[in-house]
Amino acid sequence: MARLSPQQTQRLSDFRTNAAPLLGPESVGIVPTNACNLNCITCWSYSPLLNVRPNTQWKRKQLDWPVLRQLLDDLAALQTQRIILTGGGDPLVYPQFDETVRHAKNLGLKVTLISNLTLIKDLDTFLSLGIDTIQANFSAADAQSYVAFHPNRKASDYEHFLHKIQKIAACTPDLKLVCVICQTNAHLLAQMLELAASFGTKIQFKLMSIGDGTEQVAITPTQHTQLLEQETAVLALAERLGVQTNLTFFYQQLRGESATSFPIEAIGCFVGYWYSRVWADGSVHFCCNPESSLAVGSLHENSFLELWQGEKYAELRQKLHGGQLVNGCDRCGKFDLNCKLQKQI
Repeated sequence: MARLSPQQTQRLSDFRTNAAPLLGPESVGIVPTNACNLNCITCWSYSPLLNVRPNTQWKRKQLDWPVLRQLLDDLAALQTQRIILTGGGDPLVYPQFDETVRHAKNLGLKVTLISNLTLIKDLDTFLSLGIDTIQANFSAADAQSYVAFHPNRKASDYEHFLHKIQKIAACTPDLKLVCVICQTNAHLLAQMLELAASFGTKIQFKLMSIGDGTEQVAITPTQHTQLLEQETAVLALAERLGVQTNLTFFYQQLRGESATSFPIEAIGCFVGYWYSRVWADGSVHFCCNPESSLAVGSLHENSFLELWQGEKYAELRQKLHGGQLVNGCDRCGKFDLNCKLQKQI
């Protein structure tokens, strides 16, 4: 195992002693805006399959720039290593996106962007921001699967998307293709690996997390069986192509009790010292699970430091780390992180 940094060692010590954290989380997921331009079929907010969709007021919600700027200042002071700009919607919709990245970088924070990348207007300006890690919402291997996954896109958009990925891959040292696996693409893992190899990028696979209505495109029992039967061949292909993947975690997820949930009870939840989430309305959550019981407070009322070291967060750490999982934990968005932390702890 790689040697731990002093910050990682401190977080492990605080976890083991159930102490108030001396440092901030290792990373913080920030949702700057709820707005998005796509309608991915697996999305909890914009899928056309949802029985109930968020209202217009929710879709227009975004973090006030002064609030976000202060959050970045606080995280840097707490020795947080990385911010993850995510959704909600797509971070590129946020009016102060460029300012956010520049300010974070000036503070010494690393920046990860999770985006569909379709809203990049000036590629040179985008690349000049120096984003450390880009996770591109991919989930396709040809024009047909691209349109099936993004119903409001055209087949011709796929070639433009590939061209953009190729350009970004040539200039970004840490680009990862993120593939959410559902009925439309479960048969395309090999092709996705080959595309990642052609770009020289990493690739991540994860089963879709179902919402109210999107369960109709979850992988079928037949696809589930086929994916497991292909495990040896897919792992061998990834090794032959030299592509860095999370396939070990993906197949661990597949071997869980359900094709639409993760075996989190067998792993445990450890993220209370390593991760936090800030939503577009300024609310702070224990993790990326939107369950209301995991809400800690609001940046409109308290600083992040006050919330991070406050009683509510301490209670949730004790509860979740003690195995008292809540609604939505079976779809854990930090399953990979929890698996890694389990080994360290």
